[in-house]
Amino acid sequence: MRLRQRGKAVLFFRLRASTSLAELWAETNRQVAAAELLSPVYAKFDDALPCASVARACQLRQDKAARTGVA
Repeated sequence: MRLRQRGKAVLFFRLRASTSLAELWAETNRQVAAAELLSPVYAKFDDALPCASVARACQLRQDKAARTGVA
């Protein structure tokens, strides 16, 4: 049971770190790299999960996809 909880915590940390790095890259005109970094991590989450970190990643991912065409 603890391993499952620890795995979820690691995944959330990975999402927050990826989101922060993707935001930084997007500010330095590296939108494609930002979208490619964030997409696989975000894909592990359910859109219905009510969490600020997931919502922030979703918004950033949608913004980058709209600008670059990378899903």
